[in-house]
Amino acid sequence: MRFVLAGLLAALGMTVLAALALLISALVETSAMAYVLTLSIYFALLTLRTLPFLEWLYPYLFTT
Repeated sequence: MRFVLAGLLAALGMTVLAALALLISALVETSAMAYVLTLSIYFALLTLRTLPFLEWLYPYLFTT
């Protein structure tokens, strides 16, 4: 049961990432730029996750 719930939570996080990628791809001209921007935002949020003074922000990040 725990594995199913963990899989659903991971799928939800990937859905948020896919929605972000779709939004960015609608705003930029090339698919490469959408890919680079999406990964840049994702890695920036992962970096914010490592900073202990931003603990209040953790529930709002989709990389939790």
